Amino acid sequence: MVSNKLKVKSHSVQIYSSFEAVSIQISNCSFTWLLPMSLSSSWTNFILLCWLSWFTRKLHSEFFILGDFNLHLDIQSTATSTFNDILASFDLKQHVSFATTIHGHWLDFLITRSTTDYIHTLTATDGLSDHFTVIAEIKFKHNSVDSKCNSLYRYTHDIDILLFNDDIVKHELITNPKADLLQLCEQYYTTLKTLLEKQAPIRSKSIKN
Repeated sequence: MVSNKLKVKSHSVQIYSSFEAVSIQISNCSFTWLLPMSLSSSWTNFILLCWLSWFTRKLHSEFFILGDFNLHLDIQSTATSTFNDILASFDLKQHVSFATTIHGHWLDFLITRSTTDYIHTLTATDGLSDHFTVIAEIKFKHNSVDSKCNSLYRYTHDIDILLFNDDIVKHELITNPKADLLQLCEQYYTTLKTLLEKQAPIRSKSIKN
């Protein structure tokens, strides 16, 4: 639900069979809100990698990604380490650091660019299900004309598809794929990350806010 005082515009988002999302822009503050839904835990990191690559390439403004990621971030595991690694590779920050369900786990996240300083407070209250309601107090501000921030990005549009195909068919993902589903998802992630770093390494630039 959004106040009728705000002008809201929806955006189309890339579609995945195991993943749904809604993207809206509140024009009054030029922010984009992306709301992931029905994210399968087995595919979380692989889908997130593909999705963020598309999403960060499309948007140059500030944005908020929030929703249920179906990943227990409070439990140290390969999956959570990979998740945090993906966020770091896109220069993003996850702000929720408390239980968001009655079972005591962190499942609902709020993600922004690491340079974003609009998040003032985060709290949780009783919700309508086994998930709590996460309330974020966001303080918007007007940036000066000369205000700049450092942004990390990749030239994904420069990827040589033929070379990418040649590289991937030689990788163990193709020659010796894992039989276990979770291990296969991890293999997808590590393979794509390696090839992505080879053809579209992270770059940095200073941009005006």
